[in-house]
Amino acid sequence: ETLNDMLKKLERIQKQLDDYLEDRRRAFPRFYFLSNDDLLEILGHAREPTKVQPHLKKCFEAINLLELAENKKGGMYATKMISPEKEEVTFNQAVLVEGVAVELWLLRVEGMMKETLCRALFATYNSLKSTKKEGLERWIRDCKGQMQITAAQINWTFEVERVLTELGKGNLPAKKKPMKSLYKKWKVVIIKYTEMIRGKISRQDRSKLVSLVTIEVHARDILDKLQATKTESINDFLWTSQLRFYWDTVEDTCMIRQNHALIKYDYEYVGNSGRL
Repeated sequence: ETLNDMLKKLERIQKQLDDYLEDRRRAFPRFYFLSNDDLLEILGHAREPTKVQPHLKKCFEAINLLELAENKKGGMYATKMISPEKEEVTFNQAVLVEGVAVELWLLRVEGMMKETLCRALFATYNSLKSTKKEGLERWIRDCKGQMQITAAQINWTFEVERVLTELGKGNLPAKKKPMKSLYKKWKVVIIKYTEMIRGKISRQDRSKLVSLVTIEVHARDILDKLQATKTESINDFLWTSQLRFYWDTVEDTCMIRQNHALIKYDYEYVGNSGRL
């Protein structure tokens, strides 16, 4: 009988613990990626942000570490996120990681991650639009890999739709072939990137370039198909079936389209990793 009472108490304690952990997971859904043991360890060190760090990579795709620093008043703040490849992204604003529940400051980190990447993408895209071929090396060095790839895809979509709109109007001179010109322009950019890869550059920059070349070669191949099929409208299926990236000036964010699907870019940090 005593043993049965103990088992009932144990079951009741276990249920209360499960309910408590479920409440914490609802407060910060990324906790669902963690086992109960990992989550209990985080909650047990809620007042020690440095001991929460080892679990960040289980909650975020590519935040391996946060750079923590104390301000003049003595509070602990997260100022940067660092990827497994050692790429560092400085937050637009430091995030307080002391004095609040761990799930709350992790939510703040998540929000600041997205805000920082959104602003970085806008700046990277504008920089690309104003950069000549000779200035690409500086663009590669100064911007973050994920933002460069996304900005390049936005730029490609814009350029292709500009050409398709021009073709759709008709009455072009026989010698004017804007799609062929755009195809040649993309080949020149790819050649420039491959030359940079062969040069003396940092490991981080080489990783950015390899990923960019992968994306731009795919873009070049689509341009080749558009030429071969004489696509002349932004409504043609061959074009609408492509994954297309836009900068929405109304929403002030990146939007992605494919056929009738429309989704907002989520700004999850993925680091300076490779692309297939």
